[in-house]
Amino acid sequence: MKLEEILKSPITCYEIAESGWKSFIHRKDLDKIIAAMAEDQHLCDSAALKWKDKRFKRAAQQIIASVTQDPFYSLEAGTHWNDERFYQACDKIAEAVSKGRYSYHAFSTWKIDRVKACEAKLAEWIYINNDYIDSIGTNLPDDRFDIIAGHIKGLEPDHARRAGIFWKDERFERLAEVIVQSVTSDSDSSYYAGRDWSDERFKKYADRLMQSVQKDAVYTYRAITSWPDDRILTLRKKLTPDFLKFEGFVRKIPHEQRDAALAFAVNIGHEAVSRLSITEFYNAAEALAFAEQTRQQDRFYQGLKESIEKGTVNKWAKTIIKYFRDASKGAGNYRMIEVTA
Repeated sequence: MKLEEILKSPITCYEIAESGWKSFIHRKDLDKIIAAMAEDQHLCDSAALKWKDKRFKRAAQQIIASVTQDPFYSLEAGTHWNDERFYQACDKIAEAVSKGRYSYHAFSTWKIDRVKACEAKLAEWIYINNDYIDSIGTNLPDDRFDIIAGHIKGLEPDHARRAGIFWKDERFERLAEVIVQSVTSDSDSSYYAGRDWSDERFKKYADRLMQSVQKDAVYTYRAITSWPDDRILTLRKKLTPDFLKFEGFVRKIPHEQRDAALAFAVNIGHEAVSRLSITEFYNAAEALAFAEQTRQQDRFYQGLKESIEKGTVNKWAKTIIKYFRDASKGAGNYRMIEVTA
């Protein structure tokens, strides 16, 4: 078989190399044979597992380069290659595994000495992505958890919240400060932690969770309407008079329109919303529905805030409503409307 034909088939190149290339080809063509074989990561992984040392060493650079192009085969290399071959390539293998989101699998399946040799790179990926945070705190063996724990300096808020739900007590306590600090950096995650964490964990960190929740009026309102009763009572003791006034206002509105009141709070502040009469709110909510149809919410909220300050909410909102109703009867398509607050 001519060399050109051999090079077209990686499996043929592998078989020739495996059976003893000196009997088949001139040594000057060996690099071409190995390069063609290296196009197939599966063949290179097989070579690393089966070839004798002399043959592997001759092709090691190409084999390692090929295998570490693929995260899965890199994970397999960490699991099945012998020690000499693994440690020869461990940095590249760990890099490939990390980029391919297999770090947790490496932590859970590789021999412990191999995990330790690559721990910084593998843990860096877990620290950045947190994708397996539930399993880290519940399923990973203690010796491997200890390695990861030493590298985790922060978590995404939602992942930290989940750690507070699912992690075993001793593991949670070991990283409690990291977890709580991450959760309380975000009102959303703090709200869900206050709803879902166990009584023991909530009580220990209640002040920090509630302080975080109160940074957002919407999540504060949701907390006092959906948290367990004893937690609601604890939170109520910390609410400001301004917020209690806002809560009273929202409770006067039918359930189906409360989302609009909460949207107002997000965009103009709950204190401003509390200054509306019920009639003003209904008119403004109807005007908002028209503004949303044309993606003019930013201008709407700017106008709403100004009209509250001037005491002209009803006039301002009714002008918008009339414009849209007239337009729907054929008065023209809505583009831009300037309404003096």
